[in-house]
Amino acid sequence: MKNILLSLTIFFALVFFSFYKVEANDVSINQEINQDRIIALESINNSDSEENSVKTVKEDIEVKSSANEEESTEVEWTDFSNAKFELKKDGISGANLEISGIKINNNSGYYLFITSDNSKPDIDMDSDALFNKGIILKNIADSSLLVAENYLRQYVELNQDLYATVVQYVYSTGSGQIVSYGNKINRYKEAKDINAFFSSFISDERDQIVTTFTHDRNHNRKMQVKIGKITDISVLKKIQDKNSAGFEELLNFAKSNSGIYNEILDADKDDWYAIEYNADLEKPEGNAIINLNGLENKEYYYLYIKLDDENGKYISNEAVTLAQAKVSLDVNKWTLMFYGTSDFKWTEWNTSAPIVDSSVVQTSLPHTGIKYILYGGIISAITAIGIFAYKKYKYYNF
Repeated sequence: MKNILLSLTIFFALVFFSFYKVEANDVSINQEINQDRIIALESINNSDSEENSVKTVKEDIEVKSSANEEESTEVEWTDFSNAKFELKKDGISGANLEISGIKINNNSGYYLFITSDNSKPDIDMDSDALFNKGIILKNIADSSLLVAENYLRQYVELNQDLYATVVQYVYSTGSGQIVSYGNKINRYKEAKDINAFFSSFISDERDQIVTTFTHDRNHNRKMQVKIGKITDISVLKKIQDKNSAGFEELLNFAKSNSGIYNEILDADKDDWYAIEYNADLEKPEGNAIINLNGLENKEYYYLYIKLDDENGKYISNEAVTLAQAKVSLDVNKWTLMFYGTSDFKWTEWNTSAPIVDSSVVQTSLPHTGIKYILYGGIISAITAIGIFAYKKYKYYNF
């Protein structure tokens, strides 16, 4: 009996324990499920939050990008209505164009095109075409001045009117348009006196004549070179006294004078520096030496230059300067020392003597001054009176 009771007790205990374990497991599972649900819900919420955040940033970018696109399409084209175009001499033979009176767009590039009339040119707005065919205008002086350098000389040397066209190219849009055209460019005056020459000399061994006329290396020029003796001392004195009329009169004198040398010479080929003529006795394959015969020591000579226009293709500039001859005892050695150099010396002119043209042969009468004429008259009168008195004496005594 006891064994039966003990077995029943153990059976019910096992059943109760199993039921409790199942309940506990169910609670644990439910807790885990609930926890997983909470985590899943939090994850979903977090996912929604991140998605919303990403969406917001993307929208912001799209808005800003859209705003930038709107800004880039609204191009600020430069106003040239009050622009001033001024052509200026640059260095020995160059030329610059300055454009002022404008407000420059720093997000743009500017290109210059030169034409011979005021009509609107047809220009390719491709960036490479603008770069290759246009003249770059540099932004200078706090965005208020555009300057074109160097490449203008090829147009200035030509015998034509000059008109400026400006193209503005916007980097952000890759677009360009003509913002100004038909702007007449006035030429500057080229020097016609000593300032038209630079570092020049002429001798029996070497010649170097350098002009300051505007020049491009692609234009090979011819020039008339004329040298002659200055026989009008009044012109020399005006130049010595810094009288502005001196070189004007010397230019007129040189043009009308036949000179001792007068030739058309080819200037140096493909010369990027200037229109110049160089010759060296030791380089016979080069230009011929300018041979001057009959130079007189310490006398003054002019050098006159005139560029050949080649049937109207080029501008024909002219200029004159002067030099003093230095001739050594060996008549084959001579040098022309140009005005403005340390070797050039002025003669001490006799200021009391009248200024005359030394080319005119001067003649003078013998010394027949007023005193000699007076003395001769008195003697003649006394002689005549003596003869008259003697004749009267003879008449009354015979």
